[in-house]
Amino acid sequence: MNDNRMGMRVALLAFAAAVAFLAAGSAEARRRHSAADAETSTTPAGVLPDYVGTWARTADACKTDQGTDKAPVVLKPKTYGQYETHCGLSGIQHSGKIWTANATCLVQGDKQRHSLVMTVEGDTMNLGFDAPKGDTLVRCK
Repeated sequence: MNDNRMGMRVALLAFAAAVAFLAAGSAEARRRHSAADAETSTTPAGVLPDYVGTWARTADACKTDQGTDKAPVVLKPKTYGQYETHCGLSGIQHSGKIWTANATCLVQGDKQRHSLVMTVEGDTMNLGFDAPKGDTLVRCK
């Protein structure tokens, strides 16, 4: 084999090794990025998000029947319910104490879309529709 062909073969092998190395590094970076996203945007399997529960403005309001407009808010992993407002939650994101979700709601029969922001600190939550600040609620026990 002449020197030209040998040089070409070595160059091609070096190029193929470099491509394989870069592809492996890129795959590892994607894996690490996906793992980081999973930590900030979801909860581990079998663990309920902090916002899940029944919430009201006061502990006494926790006893209020769902048939009145002062009823507590009932949050499940993918739903919001309170009196005549029922929402499906999607696109749920989590960062620290803050949870955000797209809410597709039926409010007294009227279909509406909102952004829901829930800031949870222990047994207290700030719940805002289309704003980061809203009502301060306590967890019903």
